[in-house]
Amino acid sequence: MPDRSRPSRRAGRASGLRLNGGEGASLERLRERFLTAGISAEISAEISAETSESGGVRDPIRESWMRSRRWAVAADSPEPLLAASDLDVPVARAAEPVLCQLADRLARQAVSAIVTDANGLVLMRCTGDAAFERRLDRVSLLPGFSYAERFVGTNGIGTALEEHRPAHVFGQEHYAESLGEFACAGVPLRDPVTGQTLGLFDLTCPRRDAGPLLAVMAGMVANQIQDVLLLAVPGHDRELISLREADAAELRRLLMAERQQRELAETMHRVVVETTRAVTPPEILGRVMTAAAAQLPCEAAWALAREPCGTLRVVAVHGQVDTRAVGAMIVPLPDSPLLLAFHGGGMIGPHRRLPEVLPGQRYPVGSWLAVPALCRPAPTVVVLIASRAAGGYNPRQARLAYAVLGQAAAACENAYLFEETQRLADSDPLTGLANRRHFFEQADALVRGHLHAARSLAAFMIDIDHFKQVNDGHGHAVGDAVLAEVARRVQGTLGPQDIVGRIGGEEFAAVLGCPAATAGVLAERLRQAIGASPVATADGPLPVTVSVGVAMLNPDDSGLGDLLIRADVALYQAKRSGRDRVATAQP
Repeated sequence: MPDRSRPSRRAGRASGLRLNGGEGASLERLRERFLTAGISAEISAEISAETSESGGVRDPIRESWMRSRRWAVAADSPEPLLAASDLDVPVARAAEPVLCQLADRLARQAVSAIVTDANGLVLMRCTGDAAFERRLDRVSLLPGFSYAERFVGTNGIGTALEEHRPAHVFGQEHYAESLGEFACAGVPLRDPVTGQTLGLFDLTCPRRDAGPLLAVMAGMVANQIQDVLLLAVPGHDRELISLREADAAELRRLLMAERQQRELAETMHRVVVETTRAVTPPEILGRVMTAAAAQLPCEAAWALAREPCGTLRVVAVHGQVDTRAVGAMIVPLPDSPLLLAFHGGGMIGPHRRLPEVLPGQRYPVGSWLAVPALCRPAPTVVVLIASRAAGGYNPRQARLAYAVLGQAAAACENAYLFEETQRLADSDPLTGLANRRHFFEQADALVRGHLHAARSLAAFMIDIDHFKQVNDGHGHAVGDAVLAEVARRVQGTLGPQDIVGRIGGEEFAAVLGCPAATAGVLAERLRQAIGASPVATADGPLPVTVSVGVAMLNPDDSGLGDLLIRADVALYQAKRSGRDRVATAQP
């Protein structure tokens, strides 16, 4: 059997596409009108009115449909022609090592990666899940098939190539029925010298609501492909040849410059390779600084992310820095030179004084450099390196730092944004605890592991007493403040290894590995911690209590559901007994 997870360049036979009937009658009539009517001013106005009435589609997508109509796309285009073209082009060669790395990460995932040329010709494809690949094979996604809009209508690839900018398309915006349940995101790949569009990288998955996350992931991979393209740019060979007759001193100077340029290219190659192998900001910063150590000595390094409120968060450290500094916050002074780097000031240092003491810093900073993520108009991440010696970075090292640290900052920024997207998808926005879905995923895995190993496990169901009276008497803003403070006290009482989530309005749940005696003690400690002092609110301090139901995992439990049902029964027993107390379910 062929390995479907590896990128492929083979040509294949393309199957036909059918038009989508649409999410409603309005979209269905609209697609029919595109196929049967001429495009006049009156019809264009009617099209705009219809899309507005039906919930509509975005302007770039509507324009894409118009282009498809002008090219007379048939409703049941039987066999779009495969292009008789060479698939071994520079953009494919640059993408191949990146897609090979990506293929390992996509294993068993219903995500497909596609690389095309500037005309929409599919050059490479890799898919992590065989069943999803079979679904894709019902439409024309094989290498050698032209995915330009003249053949298949609206899609992420055609729209991004036409607009020359990233685009993502959701299910109902697809022109083809077979793609109606998919989401895709396409990012153009550009020549690093001319800026001309060379091709496109696209990610597709069978979840129409996954467009924003796909866009972040596609941007990260496209940046890696761009970096590989950058390495292929020729050096100063022509200049060396023209100076064969020049004086020896000038030739030696040029040879030294060429050697330094070659060393820089080799360092950048190692940096690019290492950024493709790492997936978290600490891994990326550690690998990049290790790869560049010979050319750019560094005693300490920080990757700093700018929060929307203006504070800086440490997302990674390297060298002689306390690793516990990751996650620490910095409130920059108004005149801090660090702020210039985040506002497009480019590389900052080494002749400025750093007024802040950085988290985890173990010695006074003698010289430093800070470089924002490359090619970002509003960078989110800056990488800062420091040395104890004053004047520790000469001009050549400063130029090298700009390239290396800018690359590291861009990779850290991509990873940080990806982690933030995942965190927001898994967290309750008010309390910061795991949301209901994420709690049940984590807790179910923990319960199954303890059942298999026959280890003790406890579940708590926690409910705020008389919370409706708080909302009715003081308003939802005060109610939100109470929820957030109760969540903080729950987290402060339980351990970091325990799983805690908000599973309802005023209801929380926790699972923790401990014996029954310990569970009872912790539940009582939790109740006391919440009721020990009033919660500060805009209406003044409010006394808050909770009722807690406790249940222990039984060997005959089938899973998390059985455990939580008993904990819930114990919770209602605590409420019927007068609230502000702990009740334990019978074994």
